[in-house]
Amino acid sequence: MENIKSIRTIKSVLNKKTGQEIIADEFFNKSEPEIWDYRIRLQQVFQKLKKPLLVCYICGQNVKINGGIGTNKILHFSHFKDSEICPLKTDSLIDRADLLRAKYNGAKESLLHKETKNLIKDFLLLEKLTTGNITYVETEKVKKSITNYSKWKKPDITSIYKGLDLVFEIQLSTTFLSVIIDRENFYKENKTYIIWIFKDFELKKSKQRFTDKDIFYSNNRNVFVLDEEAIIQSKKNKELVLLCYWEEPKIINNKIVYTWSNNYVNLNDLTYDKENFKVFYFNFNKEEEILKKELEKKRQTAILENNREEIKNNNQNYINTKFKENYNIRRRNHLLQYEEDFINRNNEFYNRLFNNNVISKFKKNFLLPKFELQNNIYNYFERYHNISVMDKSFINKEFLIELESNNSKGDESIFYYLTQTVFYIKFIEHHKEEYFPRYNLKDIVKHNKKLFTILSFKYNLILGFNYKQFSQLVNLYFNPKSAYYNYRAIIVFGIKFYYPGGFEAFYKVEDKKGALKLKIDDYIEVNQQEGITKMKNEPELSNLIEIIFPKISFHSYI
Repeated sequence: MENIKSIRTIKSVLNKKTGQEIIADEFFNKSEPEIWDYRIRLQQVFQKLKKPLLVCYICGQNVKINGGIGTNKILHFSHFKDSEICPLKTDSLIDRADLLRAKYNGAKESLLHKETKNLIKDFLLLEKLTTGNITYVETEKVKKSITNYSKWKKPDITSIYKGLDLVFEIQLSTTFLSVIIDRENFYKENKTYIIWIFKDFELKKSKQRFTDKDIFYSNNRNVFVLDEEAIIQSKKNKELVLLCYWEEPKIINNKIVYTWSNNYVNLNDLTYDKENFKVFYFNFNKEEEILKKELEKKRQTAILENNREEIKNNNQNYINTKFKENYNIRRRNHLLQYEEDFINRNNEFYNRLFNNNVISKFKKNFLLPKFELQNNIYNYFERYHNISVMDKSFINKEFLIELESNNSKGDESIFYYLTQTVFYIKFIEHHKEEYFPRYNLKDIVKHNKKLFTILSFKYNLILGFNYKQFSQLVNLYFNPKSAYYNYRAIIVFGIKFYYPGGFEAFYKVEDKKGALKLKIDDYIEVNQQEGITKMKNEPELSNLIEIIFPKISFHSYI
């Protein structure tokens, strides 16, 4: 637009709440809804309805927002006309108070204003006769304040709808924001609902008047219009019908976009906000908040998935680097060295394997899920618990290979018995020889499912169970008829100390319907301390868990 003043006199303002300096040129790059929220708030500050927010950085006086379409200035900060002299003020001699009153009152005397007012009155009277929802209608009736009798307003139309005080103000020409806020605040203080009525409304925002925007943004982004079709429908239905325009938020390409919607509505279709005494058809603020939460949930889920994928990729890269270089040769040679070490250190164990026809299977499939082999393994560890570096290296590498493979990880799988062997090694290394009379390695077999439960949370993957989902694992422990019911503390500690992201991430990913959260939260609040006490009373289990999973400590838990 030509001849628009492009230099802002007030270069920056001070945010009284945060103490930050706000640069004008940066501020006015905000979206239009954000700017108008500030414009309305700053007018409320001036009328002493809100606490000071933005002030002139030079003189400390309140400022407002002016300019834009239809003016010869870009959007800018300016002083209020009755403010004290400031070096930055350029228009302090102009007083618009008289102009404001004359313009607003002059609009009320126009023929179109009177015709619109009388039409609304007639339609409300028809509704009074047909439905009985309207019990009182009057035009230009003085309404005095219930708190300060010296204050009063004279709305275009005063009515009572279903016991609610409801006034109508007809908006045909430019009305200053101060007039709009003053009237809305008066009616709110006097528990009266207000509906602003337009004869037309421009949907293209670049062509909207400031007044249109002031009313639109302050009324939950709803406006009401009495156009020709609304008049026809009002006469036909014998009740007041208005055309409502509203902005409707929608998610498109992971962003909230706003589209115009409209509908012809009657008074019974509207919502009457008891807190702000505003009237609207579409609850924009509520819908926008729902979509914002939905986008945030998607964002957090995406972050969690990215983190999970990154961890998976890192682990895979590690395995590729460490174990899959010349994979077949390295693994075969490693196994042969392991068997040779067994032969050299313990012919008796080797002979048992050979006599049971297990060694060939051991060589082919490493640790097959056979009870004979399982018994041989823990018998060997009980009698010869001086674990070699080669033992540990072999088993740990095989554990990681099976963990990252697509092979079964349920019970009776190679991974299942490899993992038990890892448990054995950790147990032996912690207790040393003198503790063996007090603990039996067969306790690991007895409690292995509980150990696999915690391990599943640690690797974010169901391990040692033939389940597909964590919900099945949790429900196993929270079933009163289950043998695991008294060990629910294992679920809580597994999520708390090992699941990536803790409870919040677990609920978001694994608990879409919220059923698990109810069970777990109720247990934590009511029965957790009792459950931990039970665990302490089973030292063969609680000590075993604390040895294998050092983050968990039932005995020091308060």
